[in-house]
Amino acid sequence: TGQERQGSVNSLHLAVDDNLANFTDPTTGNPSTDANAGNVYIAMGMNVPPPSPAPAGYQPWVIGLAASSDRAATWGTPASVAGSVTNGNNSNSPTRPRIAVSQGAAGNGVAAGSITVIWDETLAGRQSSPDPLDFIQSRRFTATGNTLTAAGAAVRHHVRELRVER
Repeated sequence: TGQERQGSVNSLHLAVDDNLANFTDPTTGNPSTDANAGNVYIAMGMNVPPPSPAPAGYQPWVIGLAASSDRAATWGTPASVAGSVTNGNNSNSPTRPRIAVSQGAAGNGVAAGSITVIWDETLAGRQSSPDPLDFIQSRRFTATGNTLTAAGAAVRHHVRELRVER
């Protein structure tokens, strides 16, 4: 039935595309159009039980992203943002997703309404030497109504952990 593999949600983040649908930059005169103005997005950090039999190195942490183009009355099928990998050491543990919606800027290649999901990998880099690392990842999406499309692969950013000497 599939219900035995229902995951539990451990973190949520909601964002609304509050851009104007049409805008003209008063300085440059460049127009900008956001067809997704008013859309609502929710990113979900989830723990999904393994299938039976569980593959070696199963990693249960995943992040999904869902969109609504009718003020959250209905939602599209969640897009896979991160996780659902078998990597043998459970190092890619995506958690704490956050969403940013671009205001856009005419002429610079960033479309108004572009969605970026940012998340933390809680386990990766912890054993780095001499200093532990933290990995922050991001992935961009575009929306057409309730349907989300990934605009490329995830990008990994290395962050040194801050240590305060006393």
